[in-house]
Amino acid sequence: MSFTAFVDGPFWYFSATVFVIGVLWRLVGMLNMGSKTDFSTPRSSGSAAALSINITRFFPRADFWSRIRLQVVAGYLFHVGLFALLFFAAPHIEFYREYVTGFGWVALPEWAFILVSEIAFLGLMLLILHRMLNLVTRAISDRGDYIGSILIFS
Repeated sequence: MSFTAFVDGPFWYFSATVFVIGVLWRLVGMLNMGSKTDFSTPRSSGSAAALSINITRFFPRADFWSRIRLQVVAGYLFHVGLFALLFFAAPHIEFYREYVTGFGWVALPEWAFILVSEIAFLGLMLLILHRMLNLVTRAISDRGDYIGSILIFS
């Protein structure tokens, strides 16, 4: 079996299975968490407030910036890189065109794909190293955090 056949065959099914298990794990965790009843009365439009809070909390408050700079920068590196890979990598665009939307769009060139992959990987590595080396984050981390990180790397 060639490498390409392995990646497009059994390895693709393995990756899809890991993805589905991870998504289900997160969904079950969120659904089991529950929520508290909101007794407050709204002061204005819920949509406007939701948009406002999303914009104001997009970046951390200046008071915290010096202490959480690494987490913020590494988090943006990982998530922006992951977004670019999911929506602008040629294999993903081909998948969306074939199975989801029926149309495609311009893909990243190969050099940009490699660069974005490395940036996303760097962000994830920085976050995991911070989790393992920082006393506070290590104390509040549990097995699920590390299992999720290992699954992302596989």
